Amino acid sequence: DVVELQNLSSFPADVVGWFLTDDIDIPKKFRIPNGTIIGPGGFLRIQSFDLSSQSLIPFGFSSLGEQVFIFSGDLNTNLTGYLHGFKFGAQSEGVSFGRYVDSEKREHFVAQSSSTLGQTNAGPRIPAVVISEIMYHPPDIELNGSFWNDSEDEYIELANRRDQAVALFDPSALTNTWRLSGSVEYSFPANTYVPANGYLLVVSFDPVVNSTQAQAFKAKYGIGEEVTLVGPYSGHLDNDNGRVSLLFPDTAIQDGTTNGINGTPPYVLCRGSRVFGQFSVAIRSRRIWIFPDMPGSVSIRGRSGKLDRRSSEPRPSLSSDFKSGHRSATRCHNNNVRT
Repeated sequence: DVVELQNLSSFPADVVGWFLTDDIDIPKKFRIPNGTIIGPGGFLRIQSFDLSSQSLIPFGFSSLGEQVFIFSGDLNTNLTGYLHGFKFGAQSEGVSFGRYVDSEKREHFVAQSSSTLGQTNAGPRIPAVVISEIMYHPPDIELNGSFWNDSEDEYIELANRRDQAVALFDPSALTNTWRLSGSVEYSFPANTYVPANGYLLVVSFDPVVNSTQAQAFKAKYGIGEEVTLVGPYSGHLDNDNGRVSLLFPDTAIQDGTTNGINGTPPYVLCRGSRVFGQFSVAIRSRRIWIFPDMPGSVSIRGRSGKLDRRSSEPRPSLSSDFKSGHRSATRCHNNNVRT
């Protein structure tokens, strides 16, 4: 484990007496030693050895997800009111989380494309498979003068950005498959692939058992026969509020200590191309909330209530926002964490 702090200001930052913790409710775990000053734009790296052996309360970070916060303090170990940090989910081995500021100056803490301790963060990872479209509110069905919610024509579309098919399962453990989580829950069947530069739709009914309904569904939306339908998912896509996340299984855990149950694969949020995306789309009161790892922008189109990703490519203009120094000289940020 390693934690990197960065001074975003153009002045030296005196962080003597500040605290680092993995529990926001217990701030005073690791106290930054006397004499520690981070130069303008500079970095401070805190290794796992320091956290486990030099802390007032030793700690380490779990590969299943954690939190990391820094608290300002004085020479008498009193907290002085400033804190900064993030909570983060499970992550693959060797992949670090890093701070990212989007074009609206919102901070996110997302998986990085490479580890760059002591340097400017490399930027968020770009996943091969993304949630590309969600039909969460098909036009209501009119029957006998009343309107009924058409949940059977809802769908979630995945897109593969690569030139090779992507397996939605672990080839070394076929039962460890990708999942959708949130408003709906769905575990993809073993041996499911998203074709090269292609699509896969998750629907609310079983397209194998209900083949006639599947054909009618494809005809309604003009979907080609080459596109695979899978389902059913449990739950439903609410017409006003909801969230859907795409997760993939990492290597199964080999110990039963802080990282969970032996033999259990941690499920990692499918992190996106910039900061957007948890690959999580949230709909609140007809408003769209874009979350940290969601590459591309999302918009509502038409009365039907459809989310459509305009682009899955990163916007170069966002890179200039990555480390905007809008904090004072005595304010430092958690910049990078690797579990």
